[in-house]
Amino acid sequence: DWRIRIVGSLVTDHVGQELRGTGLVQNFSEPDRDTVRAALQAAADRRAPDLMRRIFHDPRGVSWAYIRLYLPLSSDGSKVDRFATVIDPRQLRTPHFGSDHVRMNTSSTGIL
Repeated sequence: DWRIRIVGSLVTDHVGQELRGTGLVQNFSEPDRDTVRAALQAAADRRAPDLMRRIFHDPRGVSWAYIRLYLPLSSDGSKVDRFATVIDPRQLRTPHFGSDHVRMNTSSTGIL
């Protein structure tokens, strides 16, 4: 599991606790963990950003809706060994996007 090193107040205020040092995947409910692992692995394998809209329930049953961007990073320039994750604060807690998982186009001219 990927470890959380730095997390902003947007997420900690919503979650209600500090997440530094916890495993990223453990912060998702069991049904969502495979989706999160697959998205991280795909971004690492492609060595390319992954942008997605998500609606899910965390282990406490709290609903989340947001747009997030995974940016794979490498300390040695060859192997992805960490990620930066960006969440659009304007989209956090939006009740409905129309789909639980919508992959957004991140190719060609840019990410956003």
